[in-house]
Amino acid sequence: MDIFDRLGLNPARKPDCDTKQLAVNELDFLSDSEDDVDDEPITSVIDIHLNKISIEQLLYVANRWCSFKNGFIFKLDQISNYDWLTKETLQQCLQRLNSLNISQQARFEQKSEAENRVELFNRKVIGYFDCVDGNKIYEFKCVSKLKKEHVLQLAIYKYLYLVNRTGKKYSLNLLTMFAKVIQDESEGEFGEDEMKFYLYNILSDELMEIQGTFTDLQKMMEFLIFTKYFGKKSLDDKSFEKLCGDIRRRYIF
Repeated sequence: MDIFDRLGLNPARKPDCDTKQLAVNELDFLSDSEDDVDDEPITSVIDIHLNKISIEQLLYVANRWCSFKNGFIFKLDQISNYDWLTKETLQQCLQRLNSLNISQQARFEQKSEAENRVELFNRKVIGYFDCVDGNKIYEFKCVSKLKKEHVLQLAIYKYLYLVNRTGKKYSLNLLTMFAKVIQDESEGEFGEDEMKFYLYNILSDELMEIQGTFTDLQKMMEFLIFTKYFGKKSLDDKSFEKLCGDIRRRYIF
């Protein structure tokens, strides 16, 4: 599993990125296909009412959405019990989220994507902003400790926002590495210095703001994409055995 998988981002080559567009509140991602093997699903779309949703249904919806968004459908088979969140813990989470004073006009799980950029090497990057509230973008975590990869995820989101804010798209010739502007239309209400990007860990009540120029973010994306697709990936036997052991301890109980 590489850094993009762990961050919940999807970098794909442009010809293979015909992604179905669905909004969270449509609940279309909850419908079971003919290939599903679960004969008795925990719930169905008609059972869910957002104004009186149970904790079990809330966890189920969250798992279905994350699986749909990341393409990790196997998680639906791995998780069968949705009883790990108590009402008291949920109330505490809500209290901490309320302390952020997020407005009623906030948008959640907003999709953003970038392509036709020199630094993306003919790839398309797709991400979902947890919360967009005016000139603030939040990435929510519920972990024991914030890690560098969480900060990196938010930095990629800032890159996605600024790419769409500038509106410049490029046609890249991979043989000559010559880029030509094919679109130059600004999107978004706030500029580079006006938009704030926050990482909030609900579990520890830690709020962190990140900063970075668009130029630096471009260099970051160039490094990440190049390393993922064109960098050398060789491991010696000991490193491979250690990696397998780490994966086994992380996912096999």
